[in-house]
Amino acid sequence: MTFMRPAAGAAGNDAGTPATVRFDLPAQPLDAALVAFGEVTGYSVLVSSQLAAGRTAAPVRGDYTPAEALQRLLAGTQLGARFSGSNAFTLLALADAPAAPAP
Repeated sequence: MTFMRPAAGAAGNDAGTPATVRFDLPAQPLDAALVAFGEVTGYSVLVSSQLAAGRTAAPVRGDYTPAEALQRLLAGTQLGARFSGSNAFTLLALADAPAAPAP
């Protein structure tokens, strides 16, 4: 497992309400994109190096909440995020995510 912590001074949200942040992240290897995402948002990421290997993150450009940006960043990777705190998440394969109950 790899734990990525953002650089000191990264933007954080202490007010408890999600604020929008300006993102300008190009398509790039997922591990690099997660580091850049953490630097912009102040979020901590826990991800298996094997899970991220060979995956490319989608570009994210514009003003989004961190959760919206993360969803866009993970588009097409077959990965999802499970938030473990207000500013921390773990990535998991979508097949591992709990299925929604059938209507």
